[in-house]
Amino acid sequence: MLLSAVSVKIALFPMHGWLPKAYSAPSAPPLVPAVLSGIYEAAALYLFIRVVTLFSGVIDITIFLFVMGFISGIFGFIRATIEEDIYLILAYSTVSQIGLIVIGVATGTEDGFWGSIFHVLAHSLFKSTLFLVTGDLLRHYGTRDISKIKGVMSTLPVTGIALVLGLLGLTGAPFFNGSISKALIGAGIYTNAMYVLFNVITLGSIIYSLKLADMLVGENELSREIRDNKEPKSRQRWVTLMFGSLTLLTGLFGEGIMTFLYDYQINLTAQGLLQHAITYLILLTLGYFISRHIRKSENVFTSIVGINLSFNSMIRALVLYFIILASFMYWSI
Repeated sequence: MLLSAVSVKIALFPMHGWLPKAYSAPSAPPLVPAVLSGIYEAAALYLFIRVVTLFSGVIDITIFLFVMGFISGIFGFIRATIEEDIYLILAYSTVSQIGLIVIGVATGTEDGFWGSIFHVLAHSLFKSTLFLVTGDLLRHYGTRDISKIKGVMSTLPVTGIALVLGLLGLTGAPFFNGSISKALIGAGIYTNAMYVLFNVITLGSIIYSLKLADMLVGENELSREIRDNKEPKSRQRWVTLMFGSLTLLTGLFGEGIMTFLYDYQINLTAQGLLQHAITYLILLTLGYFISRHIRKSENVFTSIVGINLSFNSMIRALVLYFIILASFMYWSI
């Protein structure tokens, strides 16, 4: 019962329905999803990890967690890929990243566990950055439709740089915080099949990140008068850039941060980091071609957009999740 309740808090599939609604509420100011993603989700994920590790000595649910983490990761990136509302893209991206964290815990290895811990920190920084960027874009362009947001780098260069930094952290680019956490989780995965599934989720994050990156280029169709009236305040832009810079700094000094915060020495060799960098470049290239193909052809995942759980549906999903989890625990004892 306790684990089911915590799974709702972290928005693990299929109890994720509340998160997109909370993040994309029209009445909520842009700061709300940034706080939810940066603080609330981090606290909930930490609680989830503590609950899982507390009972790991008597109940082994690693297989169950891996399956649920993989489903959350895949479902989240598919939804993020086909959405056009920038808030919903980032909301379903959170569902996908939660799946990665759960997979790290499910590996049952030291590297996987600490990779999940570090990814909680990394996610709070790069996702807060992206939501703050979204707030700047909403004030300037007056829309959340990414197809109508163009020329960010030329019109709002500071915001554009922050967007790039946030996306690099999200996708796990070398030297950024996401690279350390994903490299650790990848090092903790002990079968080839699991490693392939892990990289599928990473590939998904690259695909929808490239979709967001399209906002950086193109021509801003807003008039000069409207652009000047909607220009974000300078202090807000620099705060956003500061959060974006932290995604890089926490990657460059990730080893020292882990030692300072958790008294844990990261066990990543130069060979392991090089392997992660090569894998990232391969996935980036593959993601680029896939993203172009998706935009030029009919979207085969359109029907998934219709999966919006109502309150009653979420209650039924929670009951089903509890029954499956309880049954798995019973047979694993």
